[in-house]
Amino acid sequence: MPERQRVCVIGLDGTPASLLRQLIADGEVPTVAALASEGVGDAVAPLPPVSSVSWASATTGRNPGAHGIFGFVERAPGSYDITFNTSASIKTPTAWDLAGDAGLSSLSVNIPGTYPARPLSGVVVSGFVSPTLERAVWPERVLQDLQALDYAVDVDLGLGHRDLAAFVDQLFRVHDARRAAFRHLLEEEEWDLAYLAFTGTDRLHHFLWGQMEDGAEPWASHFLRYYREVDAGVANIVERIPDGTEVLLLSDHGFCRLEREIYLNRLLERDGWLVLGGDRTRLPELDPGRTRAYALDPSRLYVNLRGREPGGSVEPSDFDRVVDELSSWASSLPWVDRVVSREDAFRGSECERSPDLVVVPKRGFDPKGSLRAMETEGVGAFTGMHTDDDAFVVWAGHAPAETSVNVASVAATALDLLGVEAELDSPSLRGLEPVVRTA
Repeated sequence: MPERQRVCVIGLDGTPASLLRQLIADGEVPTVAALASEGVGDAVAPLPPVSSVSWASATTGRNPGAHGIFGFVERAPGSYDITFNTSASIKTPTAWDLAGDAGLSSLSVNIPGTYPARPLSGVVVSGFVSPTLERAVWPERVLQDLQALDYAVDVDLGLGHRDLAAFVDQLFRVHDARRAAFRHLLEEEEWDLAYLAFTGTDRLHHFLWGQMEDGAEPWASHFLRYYREVDAGVANIVERIPDGTEVLLLSDHGFCRLEREIYLNRLLERDGWLVLGGDRTRLPELDPGRTRAYALDPSRLYVNLRGREPGGSVEPSDFDRVVDELSSWASSLPWVDRVVSREDAFRGSECERSPDLVVVPKRGFDPKGSLRAMETEGVGAFTGMHTDDDAFVVWAGHAPAETSVNVASVAATALDLLGVEAELDSPSLRGLEPVVRTA
């Protein structure tokens, strides 16, 4: 009887295609280079390009307008309070849900946005943002093994703001435990589909991207050393998966140097769109009768629409006009590359909850919804920021597509290879011809 088909998806969170190609050319990541021997394919992330949104698409095969994740946070219904999205916020089934319906088992380990862990046919260990490991693991029997490995869901980002050297040390320790957890679960658990993500790359980029580009030591050397450790982690995975397993690699978004953080709500306040009361540091303190628009992190603009927002000031009959005016305002800002409408960015049953506009910045400018700063822009500890382009998808042994694919194609391809039928937004990559090697 032939060995059953397995698919292993390996994520390098936020690794740009351009950086990966350079690392391959420099001989820094030999295992990844072997998997990508036929080329690194360009991919794009859904808007806005943050891990919660991109991984929801990469694991469901759906557009944010269908899966309903538009950021890490949302406005709570009936108020202006901010609430975190959870695994229950994803409105469409994941690839491992669909695989389970087909009688297959899965591993989902360290995928952002999957907290709290939900039961599935297999094992799930949630990725960031997970406040406790205990609720990030299902089934419960796996928790003891992870604790024995000193497993952590994430590094302490606050440490990166206070003590960069200590942060880097922790980054490597967390990575070592993650590698050990991947090895253990691949060896001990039954699985047909595995989704495994290295998310330390995202953390590395946020704090050390600028230093890497400048060659500032010791940080530039730590940057390359970390990628060598990531490559060793990929090697550990490849060594433990059965022969014939199909391997897909992806980054959920790109990355570039960060020059300035832009505080959208302060700009809206400055130009009369948003009126805040109290100490002006919390969105729930806005004056709904005098506020026409507000922003949510990251780069999302919303019209304060009557009937949708509590006490909204914009009448539905004026909505289109105000959206156009808001788009023109945002487009005129010097750091804006383009402004994308809801209709162009999203499709699906959750579109009514989507932002009215998404601001796509020029390289180096990162728009935020935060009200912690009183200024309209500033510089923090981060030296790297996300981009919606320059992501990658690799299907090992296959030439990449000639044009960019959406990261949602990863879920479609994985399910297609497993023979699981699903109606998804992005096509499978199966149409690519496998490489025929000759002696």
